[in-house]
Amino acid sequence: MALYQNTSDVKMRSEIMRKFLGMLPLKNEPEEAQNVHRMLLKEILNKNEFLLKVVDGEGVKKMIEGIKSIENNNPELEILDDEGKRLLKQIVI
Repeated sequence: MALYQNTSDVKMRSEIMRKFLGMLPLKNEPEEAQNVHRMLLKEILNKNEFLLKVVDGEGVKKMIEGIKSIENNNPELEILDDEGKRLLKQIVI
């Protein structure tokens, strides 16, 4: 929801997005984590303008590395489904 927030207040929208991104990667609820990470990975691949304005290249890299680290070190948490794994492979920096 933070990614698609339709408010004309760019500062508020950015704050909401930063708060959301600060909670990533999700790891407590597999289904939610898979959906959220898949959506985020798609938006990174699509070069979502708002996302990339809020998070610089280093921030994106940090998010990706966090998801990748959990996926590699704790696969039992199931934070990525098959599509998410495929998307991650396309992005890996």
